[in-house]
Amino acid sequence: MTQTLKSFLQKLINNYQMAKAIRQTEHELRKLTDAELNDIGISRGDIYSIARQDADMKQSHLISPFNPNLKGFV
Repeated sequence: MTQTLKSFLQKLINNYQMAKAIRQTEHELRKLTDAELNDIGISRGDIYSIARQDADMKQSHLISPFNPNLKGFV
């Protein structure tokens, strides 16, 4: 295979995995009641953007693993 084809296939796989991660996170959050969502500080309208952020974080960890909560203190 050429490098271009490998790159295309890898990008296709990454996009599929990202979409799957978004769907899984959305599914789990949508199962929660409004009270449970309120307890963790989100509303139903935030579910998609939170799922997208979660998938982006998982994707970035594949490229460069780090804990964003540490903020350089360790």
